[in-house]
Amino acid sequence: MEIAALEGLTLDKLSTGYGSRLVTRDISWHIPYGRLVSLLGANGSGKSTLLKAIALGSEALSGRVCIDGTDLTRKTLQERARTVAVVLNDVEYERRLTVEELVAIGRIPYTGFMGSLQHEDRTAIHNALLQCGLKGYERRRLGTLSDGERQRAFVARAFAQQTPLVLLDEPTAHLDLAHRMALYRLLRDMAHRSQRIVLVSCHELQLAVNTSDEIGILTHEGELIHGIPEELALQNAYEKLFPGEHFTFDPVRGIVEEEPTMGRFVQVEGSGAQKALIPYAEAMLRRLGYLVTSAGQNPELHLEIGENQWTLDTDGRKESYPSLTALAERLQRITIK
Repeated sequence: MEIAALEGLTLDKLSTGYGSRLVTRDISWHIPYGRLVSLLGANGSGKSTLLKAIALGSEALSGRVCIDGTDLTRKTLQERARTVAVVLNDVEYERRLTVEELVAIGRIPYTGFMGSLQHEDRTAIHNALLQCGLKGYERRRLGTLSDGERQRAFVARAFAQQTPLVLLDEPTAHLDLAHRMALYRLLRDMAHRSQRIVLVSCHELQLAVNTSDEIGILTHEGELIHGIPEELALQNAYEKLFPGEHFTFDPVRGIVEEEPTMGRFVQVEGSGAQKALIPYAEAMLRRLGYLVTSAGQNPELHLEIGENQWTLDTDGRKESYPSLTALAERLQRITIK
């Protein structure tokens, strides 16, 4: 890999760990600017360790971390602070600090701890608040904010730091679904509009697949598999996230589901407007442990979707139900042959 000619973040045969304990090994990865990248892996796979190695170099056992071809270890602390911004999910904070004061901390690499804010600093703070939807929150104290608002404030601090690389360690950990989705949209916009690299460690597989430009998967063996979400799906790479478990990832629907346990095949049919209901019936069947099959595969059960009724054919015996709920109750009572 000719690193000197590469723009963006480059990991060159990077191995991480603690003392003599190896966590990840020989990772080589190039990420261009303008990308939102998600780093996935089970607990203990080394996601946080890798982020610390990139940001601080403290957990790097061998290899290099380069920005635009320059090894980060050759940069001074001030230069590094102008290159990498970090947002942690378990950081302690002063509850009395205002949102504006927190975001202003992002300007310390340019002003120094005792320096005063100049026009360009105030502009960066204003823009960060605006981009993160925090206009009007300037005087709010961190202790009065919701989890979602407070997380946006920490992201705004990273925005204001104006670094080409932003690292976030499980930023969605304490957020509800709506705030997790909103935060990921914010990070994607941040990466695309300002042409930064935003690298996020998380457990949000569906969110990562739906929004990331690229995904890295850390395996239990300490290796990294990376690529665009669709390419990883074709390689069955997501199965590496739950080895030995009875789960599979459906890349088309973007969901993780339990492998069928009933061992019975069901074929679902519907015509006209009822075709739109087939995915809902199939989702219910999979949840109950049935195997959904297509025509010509000799299913044991047939489900015909009609107008306001669901007809189940079991060995030639037909029964109709007025709703999916009633059908689900019946299926749960069927004994495995």
